[in-house]
Amino acid sequence: MTKTDRLPAKPIAEKLLPKLIKKIRIVNELNQEEFGQILEPPVTQSTVARWEKGEQNPDTIQFPKLAYLLDLSLEQFHQLHKSNCLSNLKDLSIQKKFLVPNRQHYRLLKRGAKVWNKWREKNPDIIPQLAGAKLETLALDGMNLDKADLRGVELRNLSCRNSFYRSANLQGAFISEVDFSNSQFRGANFSHGEICKSYFNQTDLKKANFEGVRASNIQMKNATCTEASFINANLDNVRVFGTLFRNTKFDGVRSSNIYICDCEDELPINDIKLAELTYLKRYASSQFEYFLQSLTLEKKLLDLANKLVDKFGNYNFANAVSEFCSEPNELHPSATIKIRKTKDLLIVKFDSQPASNSNGRTEIAEPKIILRKIGDVIESNFTATEVNESEKIAKLTQQIQSENVSKFIPIALKLIDLQGSKFCSNNYKLEKIDNSIILSSVAKIEVELMRVQIGSESNKIIRANLTKSCLTHFQEILLELLT
Repeated sequence: MTKTDRLPAKPIAEKLLPKLIKKIRIVNELNQEEFGQILEPPVTQSTVARWEKGEQNPDTIQFPKLAYLLDLSLEQFHQLHKSNCLSNLKDLSIQKKFLVPNRQHYRLLKRGAKVWNKWREKNPDIIPQLAGAKLETLALDGMNLDKADLRGVELRNLSCRNSFYRSANLQGAFISEVDFSNSQFRGANFSHGEICKSYFNQTDLKKANFEGVRASNIQMKNATCTEASFINANLDNVRVFGTLFRNTKFDGVRSSNIYICDCEDELPINDIKLAELTYLKRYASSQFEYFLQSLTLEKKLLDLANKLVDKFGNYNFANAVSEFCSEPNELHPSATIKIRKTKDLLIVKFDSQPASNSNGRTEIAEPKIILRKIGDVIESNFTATEVNESEKIAKLTQQIQSENVSKFIPIALKLIDLQGSKFCSNNYKLEKIDNSIILSSVAKIEVELMRVQIGSESNKIIRANLTKSCLTHFQEILLELLT
């Protein structure tokens, strides 16, 4: 009999400590023998039984461990022990500290996939409780472990191919030399675990959580990691040939020795975020160059569209919408471009000159959307010709509007000089605010057509969408006022 097993000389009359010990054990789902083994130093099952009956007190050497299990400091535990008041038990929030698998579930799992999957079919609402399980050198192929509680499991030297772990919780798991090839892990949680020497080839890891994971010497060939999270993960010696990383989160990830090709002598890269692009650059260089050219044209078109709609479009303050529409003219009759911009949306439509068919009839096609930006996502479907035509329209628009503004400003200043800081006529409102001349259309809703800052040496166009008819209208008004 050890020192910690000895019986006291007289019975103990305490009430709190026996109930406290039993509650800690029950919350952690441990039997008396298992509970005795987690203590420091360990004690026998019979000793734990005597503690719970109040026939014996734990040695003070056990107090630090008991305090830890209660989330109390040693001093707080001593005060609780000294109070010996059962009412204090109600104020304690005892949390589960040890992960222990359900014994029935654990035994069923070890009987193989056929028995396990049949049990799951009969009990679809039961979540397998396998947290803390230690599994080694088993064939677990084809297992249905969807939604299973696998927190803190230790998986070593296992075959788990063609299995299902969708939405399973593997938080804090230790995984070594396990083959998960062709398995389903959609929505599974691997966070803060450790994975080494394992295979995830052709697995579905969509929306899987690898946050804070330490992973080394693993293969993820042709896996799907769409919308997965590798935030703050630490990855080394990982093979990702053919792996999809769409909308994958890599914030704070640390990676090294990432292999992107299915060959033995390739040079690895150190940034997993660049895996797919680097593969294209190395092994599909002509496609990559074409992609870069297309990306350059897309950026050019986006810049042109923003310039046209912001500087040469109408602005509706009520709806916060800018619109631009070019019109065919004698200098550029071949195409028009229409742009609409809101806070989160930009749409560019291109309309080429109507073509004639073999019968000589004009065919009018619907305007083609060549670029769309929704939030941060940019979509495009353009030809190099359409970008070049758009650039010509932008240059011509700037030329025309500069000329119209230079003609309109003297008229506007004269009208304001004659009528005051605000002048209204038919469907227009002209006003001067500080050093800016602003022209708006007020036919149905107020839309700003022009805003120009007047300078001592030159004027600065903030916005200008003046038509010839508008310019003629104000020329006639000024002539009428002066005669």
